[in-house]
Amino acid sequence: TLFSIRCRRKSSERVLSELGCEMTVVTKIKLQEPVLLDPDRLVELCVEMGQEKAEALINLSLDHMKNGLAAIDEALETQDFQRIHDEAELLCDMALTAGMASFARVSNDVAHCAKVGRIVPLCATINRLRRLGDKSINSAWDLGEMMR
Repeated sequence: TLFSIRCRRKSSERVLSELGCEMTVVTKIKLQEPVLLDPDRLVELCVEMGQEKAEALINLSLDHMKNGLAAIDEALETQDFQRIHDEAELLCDMALTAGMASFARVSNDVAHCAKVGRIVPLCATINRLRRLGDKSINSAWDLGEMMR
């Protein structure tokens, strides 16, 4: 049997060795993903709606996205898979509207995991969405500032 264990004392290593367990070192990995924003979509919104209305729509989408992430967290606590699925689909739509391609893709992945009801991949994908969500929202705000 292979265990990944961080041993604090030598006696733990000896006991595990006597049990026939192989020791490995546990390393904490910092997960980083690039944020993919679609500047063409943002330009398209500005052309269709005008810059002020496009900015208002994007700002509204960003606020809804923050609220949607919080709603997914609440639904996860009660394992309400249907609500997670519905919120993730809304997040995907809003992200596509705001030109946030990577956030939309991961939101879609969360919706799929919730639909099939598998908790482990769902939790992993929601954590990925959280990490990407913060970075995506901040990147969209920064891009909006540059457009002014």
